Amino acid sequence: MTGGAEEMFRRLEATDPPREMRVLDSAVEVAAGPVAVGIDASGRRHLLIPLTDRHPTVQDTTSRGVTVTTRSLEDDSGHPGRYTDVVCQLPELNDIFAAFTDDLSRQLQRRPGDPGRVCLELLHRWRELLSPAPGPILGPEALLGLLAELHFLEMICGLGGPEPLQLWTGPHKARADFTSVTAAVEVKATMHRDRLVVGVHGADQLEERPGTDLYLYVEQFERDSAGDSVPDVVDRLLGTGLDRRILLDALATVGYRSDDADAYRQDRHRVKRAAAYHVNSPGFPRVTSGQLDASLQQHLVRLNYSIDLSAFDRHLTAPSTAAAALMEQP
Repeated sequence: MTGGAEEMFRRLEATDPPREMRVLDSAVEVAAGPVAVGIDASGRRHLLIPLTDRHPTVQDTTSRGVTVTTRSLEDDSGHPGRYTDVVCQLPELNDIFAAFTDDLSRQLQRRPGDPGRVCLELLHRWRELLSPAPGPILGPEALLGLLAELHFLEMICGLGGPEPLQLWTGPHKARADFTSVTAAVEVKATMHRDRLVVGVHGADQLEERPGTDLYLYVEQFERDSAGDSVPDVVDRLLGTGLDRRILLDALATVGYRSDDADAYRQDRHRVKRAAAYHVNSPGFPRVTSGQLDASLQQHLVRLNYSIDLSAFDRHLTAPSTAAAALMEQP
């Protein structure tokens, strides 16, 4: 089941809810038999881990979204059995629960002899992500910037080389949104209609690291009810096989929560133009720390400026070139 919990849950949910519990056995085996996924009459998702008589009862009901209890269930032949029952209590956490289920399945394969302890240990590690604190939704500007970053993340998926999520450094407050050993890519979004104008924050945002190339990837958007949304891209990325937990954790870091997805789906945009620029080529319009007088830098509190890229087509390069530069080996 590792990597396939979401598919199994969706198979169970494709028909009407059962009267009690509907289950599917997975390929993961513990001491007492196969681990199963299930849905109950209320549509809640379950992970059912069979126990032997020697396994102790375990319980953890302190999380808002996921609980762990021990229960008895009858199999198809009517024989009762004991199970550790891991339940997703909130439907808005279903996608995160599927990622948790995949992670738990991997851990159970490594340690099949003590499933209760494995459950409790992993739930403790996941507790913060499974119990997200309420907070404000992302504003239009932040949401548009995230949409452009996720589009670029889609672009580098499947290119080979480093793991794409390791290259997405924007959520971790790095200088550039995507960073590798040999290159970096800063991603910008703009709603300007006639000109390709982007905002730059600080003298180091468009400053390359020594010995590397820096690219600027820009998406020009216009609002369109038939366009793309952040939840749409998240769904597509999860379908590519990216590590679900790492992706959702990165999204949570920038303030995106899955339980706000319905609201975010209403915010749709079409990409009018996607362009990439080789920033550290001679003549590209930018401000760097090396251009600023030392005394000015000492007293400069904040530097924000905008660039009109409309007249700098000589610095254009294909977006695929910027994506491929991240994959190059030194």
